Amino acid sequence: MVDLSAVVGFDTRDDVPGATFDVGGWAAKVRADVTLSEQASVFIMGMYGEGSSAYATWAPYGSDDAWSVIGGGSFKATDKVTLNAQVQWTESTVAVNSDSWAVVGNLNYEVVPGLVVTPEFVYADSGVVGTDGAFGFYGRVQRSF
Repeated sequence: MVDLSAVVGFDTRDDVPGATFDVGGWAAKVRADVTLSEQASVFIMGMYGEGSSAYATWAPYGSDDAWSVIGGGSFKATDKVTLNAQVQWTESTVAVNSDSWAVVGNLNYEVVPGLVVTPEFVYADSGVVGTDGAFGFYGRVQRSF
């Protein structure tokens, strides 16, 4: 099964007192979700945004506009464990940056019904020339009632 969705946002703010740049603009994204089986699914999403738009928070600071593509997937390994992975590329239009990348992987573990523990590993390369990428770890505990 394939699900398609799209969103467009327009920010009408033209002048903000004290701002040295325009803050209005627009952004849009299109996403396709594909269910491969009862256990596996994948998605891909393309995004465009004017850097000045409040809806393009992922765009490099100071950019006129930016493109980004995110793809990922999930695999339900057992009734309690789901593995997830995602990759994002963001184009840079700022002279001091090159394109940025991020890779994320996590494991959702349902300890008991309503209690999910999610350790997540991240690698991100900001694209700033002269810097290296960085690894990170996040942990989340979610209780649903």
